[in-house]
Amino acid sequence: MLFFMARSLYALVDKNKQYDDFKICNLVGIALRKPEKAKGDTVATVYPNPANEMATLDYSLPKDSKAEFIIRTTTNQQILNKPLRAGDSKYSFSTADLKPSVYFYELRSNGELIANGKLIIIR
Repeated sequence: MLFFMARSLYALVDKNKQYDDFKICNLVGIALRKPEKAKGDTVATVYPNPANEMATLDYSLPKDSKAEFIIRTTTNQQILNKPLRAGDSKYSFSTADLKPSVYFYELRSNGELIANGKLIIIR
């Protein structure tokens, strides 16, 4: 582990050095977890995060989806439930009424959770 930390620090100093940790670790028998891809061809991102007055959900859904975007507080209180249209699109929403805090968002398609994450509101 210390070896990887030292390499990452060296990479900050010398921009010409790049390391392929997945290739190196697999050679010595260390299995690293790769990030999971979204189910099917679904992609969802909320930006900017942290947000101040406005945020945008950038999403891609299968053409036959009936989707909804949900925002919840840390106590699981639902504060937004917006139906979305299928296909590639964006949905901008106001965060002006939200108190500075951490919120959780979900993107559901046909009732099934397909993407989720945190949204941080700052002032």
